Amino acid sequence: MTHVFDDTRELARRLADAGFEGHAEQLLAAMSQGATGTEILMILRSRLSNVIDDELSLLSIKAALKDCAKS
Repeated sequence: MTHVFDDTRELARRLADAGFEGHAEQLLAAMSQGATGTEILMILRSRLSNVIDDELSLLSIKAALKDCAKS
């Protein structure tokens, strides 16, 4: 079984490498901001939702740009 913190650090590294430094920093900060394991997991869940929302926004912008290019 892998450790959640190890996975979080790896994901943060990958996000930073992809240019999402802000999200990476937020994920890493979550591990020290929660007082209990449950709090940390809830913070991580919330911040991962933000990553997904931003990615979906980027995809919709990309799709809109493609539509404009076709016009």
